Amino acid sequence: SGLFLGLYFTAISVVSSTYARFPDSIRNLLLREKVGNFYINILSITTVLSILLIACKVFWSDPGIILSLFVLVLGCFGIFCFGLLGIRAFFFFDPSSFCDALFQDIIKHVRLASISGFKCFDQNFQAHYQKIAAQKIKTLRALVEICINEKHLQESSLLPVLTKTIGLLEAYQIERSKIPSDSRWYSRTPVHKNWFLSDSSSFAIAMESHSFIQPDMVPNIYWFEDEIADIFEYSLKNMLSQKNIQLASDFLNSLCGYFEKTGYDLEMQNNINFINKLMPILDTYFHSLSPVKGIEQYDDAQIGLLEVWSVCIMSALLGFYKLSRELKLEDLCNRINRICWHDPVDLYMHDFSPAILSRIEYLQKRLKFEYSVEGKTITPDWYKRQLIIVRHLDVFKECLDKLLESLDTIFISKSNIFIDRKLFILSALLSKRGLETCSKMRANFSYLEKTVKAITEKEIVEKDIPYSKIDWDSVRNKINEAYDKLVEIQAKCLPT
Repeated sequence: SGLFLGLYFTAISVVSSTYARFPDSIRNLLLREKVGNFYINILSITTVLSILLIACKVFWSDPGIILSLFVLVLGCFGIFCFGLLGIRAFFFFDPSSFCDALFQDIIKHVRLASISGFKCFDQNFQAHYQKIAAQKIKTLRALVEICINEKHLQESSLLPVLTKTIGLLEAYQIERSKIPSDSRWYSRTPVHKNWFLSDSSSFAIAMESHSFIQPDMVPNIYWFEDEIADIFEYSLKNMLSQKNIQLASDFLNSLCGYFEKTGYDLEMQNNINFINKLMPILDTYFHSLSPVKGIEQYDDAQIGLLEVWSVCIMSALLGFYKLSRELKLEDLCNRINRICWHDPVDLYMHDFSPAILSRIEYLQKRLKFEYSVEGKTITPDWYKRQLIIVRHLDVFKECLDKLLESLDTIFISKSNIFIDRKLFILSALLSKRGLETCSKMRANFSYLEKTVKAITEKEIVEKDIPYSKIDWDSVRNKINEAYDKLVEIQAKCLPT
């Protein structure tokens, strides 16, 4: 065991010498490698136990057969595993081999911040979990930067790391529904007040102290996604600048599944934030493909990149309409009826979207106050159910408006810019995908309309409660107008 410990540490020392130029956070990942540390612990236990048994034989009597067999098993384990782990140690020359341990640590602290975590309602613990997760994300960015800067790692390691990061986002999307909306897990962003609209006391204090009006600290519910989006932005920019188009296409293709999930979870704003981060980089690249002597020249990788990106843009739409097809009013009402309003943890156990969760928390606080005053809950179930369903209608309207807006701001606008730059083939491809988007919206529009009408007819009992009403004829007209404009763009591309 002592011999194997020495040989294993020698192999690790050879590997660690290459980490001298890497940041401390990456070197810490090497020290925290779990499989190797487990093997070292086993060898250490075997060595110590063997010494104790020798001492037992010298000073007392022969050790029992059970202890002897236990040492024998541990010794055989150390011998057989050394060959595998000794070879595995040389894979540590690639820093990306530690990304799994890094992702496990991030998910661990995400779950600690959720209602299943330790002291999940304590703001100090929430802030502590957020701080550690933010540090881990910085380590992830350093790891991605190493994969980009090291040419031999860019081909073999960068895409797996980015793909696993997308998987991390999908796992986080599931856990977000279990994190309270006012948790300190969400970092605070200052929002400055308007001097003319602030209350008199704040204005007077600011004037007397010759300072500014103190800003409101508002939770940034997308801080985690924004940090990851910055990593994606940096990665995509470097991939395109180094002409690694196929790698960029594979990365965007992996991103489609996550975008679809954001649409299914009614997180359309999150999807737009990602698109707004990545869109300028891709626009800059495609606009650089100017025609040579009036002739457009593209290879398959460049055409594939635009195709995959247009599918990414459309993925949130597919997720949203998938929800509209699968959402059953009875199932939604049953989930709402099963909420135990006196249990602060039970609110987060019914898989409601984070966009809906804030309304449920709002309602729970007021029912708690009602119970403390009246000694019982007097608000009827149908009214509680209606308030939550009204929030669903509001979110449906917001998502639909953003999807209709994307037809004009992305497919139509970007296609026209391609035409202005004489990039007719790219314009034809993007507008074709826009036409497909319009067709999918038309095909699934009836499911959404049927779902919303069933909700309003059966569950909106008190008509005085304001809720977002969808003008279905207006939506159809906007889709038809976008379709006609895209057909015109296709016609402009025909001569070339």
